[in-house]
Formats: sequence, C-alpha cells, structure tokens
Amino acid sequence: MESACAGLVGKLKEWRRELEALGTALTDHPLDRPAALIDDFADAVLQVQGWLEGAVGEAEKCAEAGNETAMKEALKKGLPRVHREFAKATDDFFSTLGDPERDYELRRLALRGGEWVGWSRAVRRALGGCGKLIARAATALGECWCALLERMAVPPAMQQNVTIYQTERRNESVGMQPS
Repeated sequence: MESACAGLVGKLKEWRRELEALGTALTDHPLDRPAALIDDFADAVLQVQGWLEGAVGEAEKCAEAGNETAMKEALKKGLPRVHREFAKATDDFFSTLGDPERDYELRRLALRGGEWVGWSRAVRRALGGCGKLIARAATALGECWCALLERMAVPPAMQQNVTIYQTERRNESVGMQPS
C-alpha cells in the first residue's frame, strides 16, 4: 500500500513538472504578432495546475500517514478526493489543451514560419508528454485503489460444515395410559 501511494505521488509530480515545462514553453513564444491562442493556453494550464495541485496535496497526505492502519484510514478518506481532483484535471486538460482543434491551431501558427515553427513544435511535444504522464498517473491511481481494496477485504471466515442426518421415525402416537 505504501509503494502504491508513493508511486501515485511520484506520477502526479511528474505530470506537474511537465505542465510547468508547458507553461514555460508558452511564455517563451516569439514576440512578433503573438496570438490570442497563447493566452487561452496559459489560462488552461493554470486551471489544470490548480486541480492537479489539489490531487498532489491529498496524495501526499495519504502517503505520509505512517503505519498501515493510519494509511488505510487516510486512503479511505483521501483517495476519493485525489480521484476527483485528478479527474477534473484530466478532463480540463483533454477538453482544452489536448483538444485536436488546439493541435490544428498550433500547426497553423507554425505556418507563420520563423521562430513559430520551433515554438509550436515545443508546445505540441509538451502536450504529448502530458498525455503520456496522465495515463501513467491514472494507472498509479488504479493501483492505489487496488491496494486499499485488498486491505479492506474481509478475510474469509472459517467454514464449518454441518451435516444433518435424519433417521426414520415411525408414526406412533404417544398417549397416556390410565393407571
């Protein structure tokens, strides 16, 4: 359970670093005729980073819980929050930054030539890297859920077989004899 939780924190932080690199690439755009698209991208990156920070914070709380019992309790409360924050971050990412229409717009910017070609390529590469890291973080989140569920499972109870034998009984009436 500890390793699954630590793995989740690590994968979320990897995605956070890639988002920071994307933000840096966005601010290093060519100065001639900046496009409105850049501001839209920057706003979307900030939105995704906000959700992701919530997920990282909750995952870190779970990972730092201590012994197995404390971690199990922390995961029972914190993992649904991590999942919600992660889901919001991924939904925002794929609906704004990872949208195929955005990729088309980045390719159109590259047609301006000059520095726009390299800038567009760097942004598209960072977006692709984020997509891969999202998939890895989702796998780590699933592993965390599995680890928690394994610890929550009720151990199988001792099985006891009871065999009931029926013997033949005759239909005899039992009555009182006068004395």
